[in-house]
Amino acid sequence: MGVGVVQIHWFKWGETVLCLISFVQAAALVWMALTEHILIAYFAFVIYRILYQVLITVARLVVLTIKNQQSVACNITSALFIETQRGSSREDL
Repeated sequence: MGVGVVQIHWFKWGETVLCLISFVQAAALVWMALTEHILIAYFAFVIYRILYQVLITVARLVVLTIKNQQSVACNITSALFIETQRGSSREDL
């Protein structure tokens, strides 16, 4: 659907998009429950399912963004620790 192609700052807007998609999904479920026509219910189910796939994709993008930021911070901390240990061992000589 192009979620990865859309240029949106997912870390900033991801939770808002997730919330909006959840509300639309809830409306589709209510629409399915209240209708008496099978075609309308099926159409609402298709909308629900498409939005579910988008929701999962956006959630994965947000989680990966957070993990990448934590990974970079962890790598910098590890590099500083290793460099500090090397520096102290050189001074001992």
